[in-house]
Amino acid sequence: MCSKPIDTLISNEVAQQQTIRSHAIIRDRKMIGKLFSIVKLLGKLSLPFRGHDESIISNNRGVYIEFVHFLANNGDDVLNEHLTNSNKNQMYLSPQIQNDMISIIGNEIRSKIVGYIKEAGIFAVLMDETTDVSHKEQLTVIVRYVNPLNGKISESFVALLENPITTGEEITNILIKKLNSLGLQVEDIVGQGYDGGSNMSGIRKGVQARIRELNLLALFTHCYSHSLNRVLVNSVCNYRNIEVSKFFGIVELVYTFIEGSAQRHGYFIERQREIQSDQRPLHLVGLSDTRWNCRASSCQRLLNEVVFKSVLDTIEHVCATTTDGNSRGTATGLLASISTFNFVISLVTVTPILLAINIISETLQSCQIDLLTANKQIHVLKIELQRLRTENVWLDAFSKAENFAIKLGLNTEFSTQRSRRVSCRVDNNPSTGIIFSPKDNLRVNFYEALVDSMISEINSRFPNQLINFAFLDPRNFEAIDAEENLLKLVHQYKKISPDRFIAEWNLTRHFIKQDTPLLDVYNELPHSYTELRYMYRILYTLPVTTAHAERSFSKLSLIKTKLRSIMCEDRLESLMFCSIEKEILLSLDNEELISKFVSMADRRLQLS
Repeated sequence: MCSKPIDTLISNEVAQQQTIRSHAIIRDRKMIGKLFSIVKLLGKLSLPFRGHDESIISNNRGVYIEFVHFLANNGDDVLNEHLTNSNKNQMYLSPQIQNDMISIIGNEIRSKIVGYIKEAGIFAVLMDETTDVSHKEQLTVIVRYVNPLNGKISESFVALLENPITTGEEITNILIKKLNSLGLQVEDIVGQGYDGGSNMSGIRKGVQARIRELNLLALFTHCYSHSLNRVLVNSVCNYRNIEVSKFFGIVELVYTFIEGSAQRHGYFIERQREIQSDQRPLHLVGLSDTRWNCRASSCQRLLNEVVFKSVLDTIEHVCATTTDGNSRGTATGLLASISTFNFVISLVTVTPILLAINIISETLQSCQIDLLTANKQIHVLKIELQRLRTENVWLDAFSKAENFAIKLGLNTEFSTQRSRRVSCRVDNNPSTGIIFSPKDNLRVNFYEALVDSMISEINSRFPNQLINFAFLDPRNFEAIDAEENLLKLVHQYKKISPDRFIAEWNLTRHFIKQDTPLLDVYNELPHSYTELRYMYRILYTLPVTTAHAERSFSKLSLIKTKLRSIMCEDRLESLMFCSIEKEILLSLDNEELISKFVSMADRRLQLS
């Protein structure tokens, strides 16, 4: 017989049961933590979760289940024990469990981002639209703000919204509804950034106009990258400059002719290997009105000596071997066009212009760039275009074109063109008109016309807006009218005390050096300089481009594919959070995610 009292035996039994339960909770929570880690990994890499056939007999049960079993079979004792000993209704591998975990992670990422935005106090909205693979109109919402953790500019994804009606009114209503659901106020918007669509940027019925009706201080900035791309597209497609349009038409035809046939493309690649066996063969780049760097990449690639020689050889090969009349005719005409010195010098002179524009475009796409720096980059581009227009640059390019043509065995003489008859309505005495030589004609009617058109487009598309913000740059602190212009700026914002702002600004002039980078000024200001810090936050928050919104569409195309086209919007948005906001995703604590998972529904496992 047991000599212990009955109450002691009961206490020991209860303690033993509690110990067993505690061990079970630790074991089960550790297992769920492993599953959350797998979900985060797949979400970060934009990989699909589900399989077409997830039954036990299937050889491909989907990435999620296959990865769980792979880890269990290769040394993960926690998952191995779970899969071996758990009941079939306690595996926690079902689609519903996956959706719950994905939703929890997405909501946690969004919650952290919204917390940062609220702590920042003010923000700017960037939006763009696209059609996904299931033909749904999707609206991505990006918020730009000064991150309270480090004082740097952040652009964060906050929503992906299905938008079947694309009017300015409907998009505005959707945006306001979403901001309200996140606890963000329209009154805190200080900037808006959209592309040039009339439903977004229209001055009367566009989204920007409707938001400004609610908040006059929500300044609108037309995306600088889109504007710069339009500068390029309008200049090269200008009907007044036929020579430029013809040149880019030939460049595009070279791409479509060679890349449009697997046989021609194969011969083109093989010729590069024969000419230069120690280098990787290059592909041609096509043109597009919406891809910002395609023209620079296309011309730069074609300017490669090996590539150009391979293009000539490929077209000559087609002329000599094809039995198709249309292909032979196209090849003959194309060969005659690109073999001329006119085409070579056009290629040599245009490429530096396109590269300069491309470099500025890439600079503008950084989320860390501010409006003043962006305006400086545009000003630098104008100066560079004016330099490229000088005679010395033209003569240097002409010399390079001659050397390039000689290396390729091409003629360095200009092809003669018949002079166009001048209408009597234009000139009653055509014989007195100026007749250019072929060289001067190319310079005036092609090269200088292109540069002049670009400079004109830049002046019209990038007016000197928000000039008063320029006096927040330390290099402009000592300007004669700096204080006057800053007062004009401050009076637009009722939350800022003008007297205190000017007092803080005058003190700042004594300890902020003139060579201090603009983005570093905010972090060097004492926290007691509340008015001046607020104004710098406004400056940093004003958007420059919608490039981050465009990048989110790249993630959308990776996540929602033809095989995943029926994905629901909530799951899609959560996976977008995982793929875009990787830093926040990796910082999430699994224990907090498990606690959310437990509170979401009753669970069969002992998790709390």
